[in-house]
Amino acid sequence: MTVFSKAGVTLALGLVANLAFATLDPAQAAEKVTWNWAIYGPPRTVTVAFEHVAKVVKEKSGGNFTINLRYNEQLSDAKDVLDGLKVAAFQGAMVAYSYAPAKTPLQGVLDMPFLPIDNLVLLAKVQDQFQQWPPVKDELARWGAFHFMTVLLPQYEFMGIGKPPASVEDWKGMRVRALGGLGDAMKMLGGVPTSVSAPEVYTALERGVFQAASFPFTYSFISYKLHEVSKWYTMGMNLGIVHNSINLNIDAWNKLPPEYRKYMKTRGRKPTPCNARPMKRPTRRPSRCSTSASWKR
Repeated sequence: MTVFSKAGVTLALGLVANLAFATLDPAQAAEKVTWNWAIYGPPRTVTVAFEHVAKVVKEKSGGNFTINLRYNEQLSDAKDVLDGLKVAAFQGAMVAYSYAPAKTPLQGVLDMPFLPIDNLVLLAKVQDQFQQWPPVKDELARWGAFHFMTVLLPQYEFMGIGKPPASVEDWKGMRVRALGGLGDAMKMLGGVPTSVSAPEVYTALERGVFQAASFPFTYSFISYKLHEVSKWYTMGMNLGIVHNSINLNIDAWNKLPPEYRKYMKTRGRKPTPCNARPMKRPTRRPSRCSTSASWKR
């Protein structure tokens, strides 16, 4: 008969318990984590990618990791989301850098007009590589944040009220909503650019604060209902973009269980056939495609 001492049994049980805790990964521990992301504007085409991420992490974690997408500036004004990330008011945010350009001046590089990028696949590669540049990463780190996900936007066009611009001269003196480098380009045409966040554009255009607003063509015009108050639109200017990113709070990311970080990193982003096709330029000159006879009100 084998005899065990009380001390030996206690030691053995302690070793087993320690080994069990050491090998138990965070997902097996079923740690409950809830994140909030600040998203300006309503649910729309561009936010489908965010919804996909939230769906994937919830499914893979067995419902233990939840990302709540808070739309329509519920958590923060669009211009202040970096401030919110810095104080950990939320864990993630959709950031339109041109809304507060002084906070991240290096990000203005991607907002330069007329960059020769003709499809969204190439645009994703350019933006992702740019965000890995150390000075850019350091700039975001000063806000307690890092770039997590590029937000792909198609080329910007204008939709507006009043007399449609049928020539370059017609832009002179026109007040337009155009941010960042797009605004600089419109200045060269004689326009008067103003910076207004997307949720404020409908009311400002309706009241005549400016005569035209630039947005990603075409889904954003519909998402923000500009077609309800506009009389004309451009097609073929290909101004460029006002680039956006999903940024995450650094501390929140570091505290996230490794398995949950893995789920987010492997979320995948497979371009749709539409995204993979080049953005075809109309055969008409930009100055000739400012109005649509079939749609003009």
